[in-house]
Formats: sequence, C-alpha cells, structure tokens
Amino acid sequence: MTQASMSSSSAASIVVASAERIQFSDPRSVLQRVELEAIKEDWQLEYLDSVQWQALEVPMGLVSSIRRCLEERKRSRSSSATDTRFPPVT
Repeated sequence: MTQASMSSSSAASIVVASAERIQFSDPRSVLQRVELEAIKEDWQLEYLDSVQWQALEVPMGLVSSIRRCLEERKRSRSSSATDTRFPPVT
C-alpha cells in the first residue's frame, strides 16, 4: 500500500493534511493502521476517543492536529451551506 493510494479516502486526506500542518515526518505508519481498522471516512475519525487513538499508536500532537482539521472542515462545510450573503449567479 502506498501513501498515494491511502490518500484517496477522506480519512487519509485528513491524516495527511494534519501531518503536514505539524510537519509530522512520516504519516505512512499511521495511515496503514487507520486502513487496517477500516477507517475510511473523515466522520469515523471524529468518533475515536483517546483510548482508541492510543491503541492506533498515534502521537497526541497528530491527534490534536487531526481534530483541528476535522473541526475546520466541518465549519467550512456548514458556512458554505448557510452563507447567503452572496447568492449564486444565475
């Protein structure tokens, strides 16, 4: 499995973006463990608690970065869905 193939899932894209944000050197091992646990969607990451992150052997700094990226993505999606200041041009 390559990092390129892993980054095709939304969960993997969050992990990669989060790793880049904190300059985490090699997210490959984290990506492999996430895939082994069948975590493919970004929303699945939101349901992991600290014990589960620890079982996945994900450093807390990366967990924090993942949580931040998830929150930013959620805010971005909700603001674009409710932003009526600029209605679509028809």
